[in-house]
Amino acid sequence: DGKELYQSHGDKPEAKGSQERELPTLATGLVGTDQVIVSDPGSEPDISSDLSGLGTLRTSGISAYRKFVSELDLRPGKVFTFCFWGPSRFLDIVQDAVTAIPGKHISLASMNGGQPFHLSMYTIPAGESKHLSSKKQVVVDFLVGAATTKLSASAVERCRIARAEQVAADDDFVDALETDGLEEVLEGADSGQVLES
Repeated sequence: DGKELYQSHGDKPEAKGSQERELPTLATGLVGTDQVIVSDPGSEPDISSDLSGLGTLRTSGISAYRKFVSELDLRPGKVFTFCFWGPSRFLDIVQDAVTAIPGKHISLASMNGGQPFHLSMYTIPAGESKHLSSKKQVVVDFLVGAATTKLSASAVERCRIARAEQVAADDDFVDALETDGLEEVLEGADSGQVLES
């Protein structure tokens, strides 16, 4: 739908009854990344090394970057390295701290219900007004948090349930990727909304 940012506080449990609830979401399209490096297999950069000067940077100009990511040909045969560091001046995941307020320590985990941040890259069907788990075709999915962040038993169970709900859709997505490639899969999807926090 052309939006570069999607934010939802999520649905309240009592508001939806037995229907699927949208989870709290902050999502952006690929234009929300800070650097994209496109490589041939075997020549991709070591992601633990300094990536300065490689690929295309958002800081080179937002209009050119927006055009670049919108024209990416996301097909098998290339290696895509997406870098996302924009929030790092405000957040320190290693220290579990919000750093935007000088002299004040605010725990990141406390802002997220005591659990790590869930980051994923996904597509949703065009025209969907909410980012429901059942509608997401997940490409990448992981939790990010400080080593000191502890997952509560209920947080582990929520992750397990959310993952179980996604498995069938993921299997269909992988089958489609193997058959058609990512570009065809993205053609009927709102690929402008792909990164979730």
